[in-house]
Amino acid sequence: MTQISESSTRSATLDDVAPRTIAAATKDPATLLFADLDTELATHVAQLPGFGILMLTRDEYDGGTQPPEPKPGCCSERVELFDEVAGRFRQLVKGLTWDQALSPWTLKFRGQEVFSAPRAQLLRSAVLTHLAHHRAQLGVYLRMLDVPVPSSYGPTADEGGQAR
Repeated sequence: MTQISESSTRSATLDDVAPRTIAAATKDPATLLFADLDTELATHVAQLPGFGILMLTRDEYDGGTQPPEPKPGCCSERVELFDEVAGRFRQLVKGLTWDQALSPWTLKFRGQEVFSAPRAQLLRSAVLTHLAHHRAQLGVYLRMLDVPVPSSYGPTADEGGQAR
């Protein structure tokens, strides 16, 4: 089986998105977004790479039949969880073959199919793009608190970047 090369997956990877998401969430120790502002969003961000792990280790998942995941209780637990699941997700992606990437993955809820699509498509949309989306939401929180927003895909106005 042919392994997916690193260069073929560089356009948007967990290595690009994840550290910036964590940086946005923990930028200012006085605000600690992961701890105080929106714990549901912060917990979702911390757990999101785990959804990618499900996609890489199973062919389907039925979300309505499992007990809820335990939620981290504080900022440091969220960052630790994120680092753990993001690291495992990275390792699994490195071992992904083209055959696996193109194979279907299905999400069900209480036995009813919600969607089914090629695994690679869902990894990109339901994990990577989803994570970038929530990183942007965390950036909005930082702006509301007058905390400089760290760069995502280039310098921000807070870091001396220019609007184009």
